Amino acid sequence: MRRRILLLLFILAIMLGYSTTADLKNPERAHGHPVYTQEHVDYHIGKYQRLIRQQARTNRVLRRQNHGVLATRIKPWVRLAYCESGNRWHISDANNIHFGGLQFKTKTWLGIGGGVFAPRADLATPIQQVAVAQKLKAKYGKSQWECSF
Repeated sequence: MRRRILLLLFILAIMLGYSTTADLKNPERAHGHPVYTQEHVDYHIGKYQRLIRQQARTNRVLRRQNHGVLATRIKPWVRLAYCESGNRWHISDANNIHFGGLQFKTKTWLGIGGGVFAPRADLATPIQQVAVAQKLKAKYGKSQWECSF
């Protein structure tokens, strides 16, 4: 985990235009690149750390609930999301009844256990939505979606 964070920090430094660690210590030597404030760098580092923590939390929940989503194929679910929502995982329909890429009703999302990830499907990541969809499909079959697999 520490290696990942250091790697992300290194990549972030390169993305921000710093070519060496000396540039990080002395921003006015950034070789013509824009000079970023420490607050700006800290914000982006915090953003990536939050993403890493969120993914780690998702993986722990998936292992604990034995969804097995990482061992299955995601491609059919992406195809289904294209049909259901145009592969837009963070949307709701016009009437605010169906949410997420796989168009879950909130009652169904919470009833099948999606509440451990987010209160609504559109607030969860695509992997989390697929994990809940697999559980729904195992319990009730493919008939939950208008589009076919």
